[in-house]
Amino acid sequence: EHLQGFLETERAAVEFLRADAEQIGMKMDFSIASLPSVLRWIMGKVQIVRVPVPASEPEWIRDFHKDGLIDFDEESKYWILRAAYYLGECFTRCYPSLRWTTGDPAYIEKNMPVVAGFRSGTEMAPMMIVENLFSRILGRNGPVTDIDRAIRTWANDAG
Repeated sequence: EHLQGFLETERAAVEFLRADAEQIGMKMDFSIASLPSVLRWIMGKVQIVRVPVPASEPEWIRDFHKDGLIDFDEESKYWILRAAYYLGECFTRCYPSLRWTTGDPAYIEKNMPVVAGFRSGTEMAPMMIVENLFSRILGRNGPVTDIDRAIRTWANDAG
């Protein structure tokens, strides 16, 4: 149910976004080639917030995260869902061997929407990928080229 709800909700939301993208000359055609620019565009709408490390965490963790943990404001969480759907949908449309499913209960992707069918047997968890990319780039000043590298890595595993 969670998978179907995610796919239906985000499909409708991304269709709505496509009109906005067209107005600025961006193509959202679900191609792998469109992914870097679409993810960068959506990332530009995302805001990070810093939250304090819980006092229950060990001191070395609190020391390491002196500025607080990286999180996203509420509106940004919706943008992340849109980006995650677009990421997964591009792969399932461009590579016939890939499909949406729920994550293997034995792994961290347990029951979340994932894309499966990669040669390595790895499941792509688009929500985790987008959150990690956006937090690394926006919160830790990581290179924006990490988006391109992540897409290449998954495409190489797709076939």
